[in-house]
Amino acid sequence: MVIEHSDKVSLNSKEKQQAKEFRIKKRAEQPNALTKTMDNIFPKDKAIKIATEEDYFNNLIDEVNKKVVGESNAISTILLVSLGGSLTENAEPTSYNLMVNATSGTGKDFIVKGVLDLLPHHKIIMRQRISPTVLTYFKTEQTEPEWNWNGKVFYLEDIANEVLNSPVFIVMSSNVNPTATITVNNFAKEISIKGKPCMVITTSSPNIRPDLLRRFPIINLDEGIEQSIEIMKQQSEMSKEGINTEYDETIKLSLEHLKRYKVKIPYAHKLIALLSAQHPIIRTNYQRFLDYIKFSAVIHQHNRQKDKDNILIAEPQDYDIGSQCFAHTMSNVLTIPLSSQQQKIIDIINKLTKKQMKKDGKATLTEYKATQPPEFSLTELEPHINFMSDRYLRIQLKKLTDFGFLEMRNQENEGFTKNTMKWRGIIMEKFNLPSYDIIDNKNSS
Repeated sequence: MVIEHSDKVSLNSKEKQQAKEFRIKKRAEQPNALTKTMDNIFPKDKAIKIATEEDYFNNLIDEVNKKVVGESNAISTILLVSLGGSLTENAEPTSYNLMVNATSGTGKDFIVKGVLDLLPHHKIIMRQRISPTVLTYFKTEQTEPEWNWNGKVFYLEDIANEVLNSPVFIVMSSNVNPTATITVNNFAKEISIKGKPCMVITTSSPNIRPDLLRRFPIINLDEGIEQSIEIMKQQSEMSKEGINTEYDETIKLSLEHLKRYKVKIPYAHKLIALLSAQHPIIRTNYQRFLDYIKFSAVIHQHNRQKDKDNILIAEPQDYDIGSQCFAHTMSNVLTIPLSSQQQKIIDIINKLTKKQMKKDGKATLTEYKATQPPEFSLTELEPHINFMSDRYLRIQLKKLTDFGFLEMRNQENEGFTKNTMKWRGIIMEKFNLPSYDIIDNKNSS
């Protein structure tokens, strides 16, 4: 006789009480035997128990660290957006988009795959170097009527600019249930897409359009030498021991038991003054900031209360997690997303500025009164910014000036008809958000 076993165990109240008594008895007799026996009998129960832990999100990050060393900022943000974004029903469509931007060879796709490999595989759709034509007809209502993108993660590796500019990609990343109009043989044709996936893309392109930055916040990677050394250490250790690291199956199973919910934030009114309203992009970024809090709440759904309408209620912990990940996508107090190369330019100019200030014996830029603060011409910047052409550097300097990160002055040259453009840095505070305790105390006083 063959006995079929099922992983799905449904217990009534009497059986649950019996199981509880069994656990108590076994714990006293053989703790190790209990763990092994219960894991085999009740895998679903153990998985849900894992999901109810207070540090569930941090535990998921620790699991990813088995495969990906360092890059804690990138890992936590990719995990929050891909998992939480795919589970939150009342988030803005652009809030669950994310761009990982770094130069080629920095391992950006390895990191993204390391995070997504932890999530339920049937919810992850990966494509490498997809063409605009393929994307146009990929899992649309016309080609796959039963397909729905809600709750899915669409990962596009090393995406090309022509895809980023395609009509279907633009509407797909901006709306739920969008419709795009394309031209086929000189006739207009409508393409309908059901639902909206969480979209994670990687690119090494330094030339990212402003409208794309509004829809796709950037998480930049650590391209420093120390991070490279840590990666090599991990690779060497795994090769030395012959380790092929796999994720814990029970932790992966716990993610299968997360459902889609709406979330509300009862303390949202306390957060209004946290972000700068200087730039219009705050209208998009503030909503994304709130949605990141919702993402944390839905990940911790087994440890969160619901109201009478079955809406999850975010707790202070969700603010702390969401705000940290939001800050990882923000390199400045203006909350304007910058590409990795734009950030490098600012960092180099600020470094040169501080070096000159130290030489001049100045502690702040305001101490320059009778003389000009440190400023640099294109010729002076070129030796330090050797990762782009002169022409492209000039374009980026103009953009950064328009954004408000630099100031530009035309210097008159005696005896010459042509002026020399010079740029100076505006040293800003690093973007940071206070903990919930600080906010709560401030609002209580």
